[in-house]
Amino acid sequence: MRRSRLVGLTAALGLCTGGASACGGAATPVAGPPAPTPSATTLPCADATELDLGSPYTYAARGPAYFTTSGGTVYLVARHFSQGGPLDPRRPRTLFSLGPGSTPPVVNNQAATVAGTLREVQAGMNQWVPVDLPAGRWWVLSSSGGDVRVASCRPGGVLAPEPVG
Repeated sequence: MRRSRLVGLTAALGLCTGGASACGGAATPVAGPPAPTPSATTLPCADATELDLGSPYTYAARGPAYFTTSGGTVYLVARHFSQGGPLDPRRPRTLFSLGPGSTPPVVNNQAATVAGTLREVQAGMNQWVPVDLPAGRWWVLSSSGGDVRVASCRPGGVLAPEPVG
């Protein structure tokens, strides 16, 4: 009786060294390594259409960049952030704000908000992030500035860029 209590206690504490079947339970299959996932630093398609949008920094006076999409998934990337300050995060991020081209954004620097935004998405530097948009003309702002590009995997998916300096 004492041995069965010890075996039960060892199994309950996960101390059984011979696998689950040695402790009286069924063997649990071991899963293989996880399947590789595409890198966020590359687009999911080889023949994407990419457009340069300049640096549409949210808090600069120069305003947003514009582009037109035929609708569906577009991808955004910021390729350069100002870094190196004592308060900068170790892994810099930006917040992309997007809105319809017919309604210009209104930036409130004090509250750190952008009125007119319909979509927001965060990204790390050099990380392509997907955004689903209906067809039309869109503006984009980036909270961390940085050499912004927009891309689509569909032919004609993005066009008519109006980049900012």
